Amino acid sequence: MVNTANAEGRVYRAERSHGKKKRRKFSSIMAMVLGAIVTIEIMIMGAMVLKLDFHSADRIALALGFMVLYSGVVIALADK
Repeated sequence: MVNTANAEGRVYRAERSHGKKKRRKFSSIMAMVLGAIVTIEIMIMGAMVLKLDFHSADRIALALGFMVLYSGVVIALADK
């Protein structure tokens, strides 16, 4: 009886997981690095579109950089 139940459970799990890809999750450090890179790209693009001088873009970069860092720290602490 027990062996039959175990076999049925394995078959059910195999059917349920069929077609799903096994995805790896980003580590918290990798997520922070990718977030910083995307933020820098957005800041550079925004400075080019709005034709800001370097000092204005630098202040915007500093503000967004702190925002990304703060978000990453909050996520890293909440994830554990």
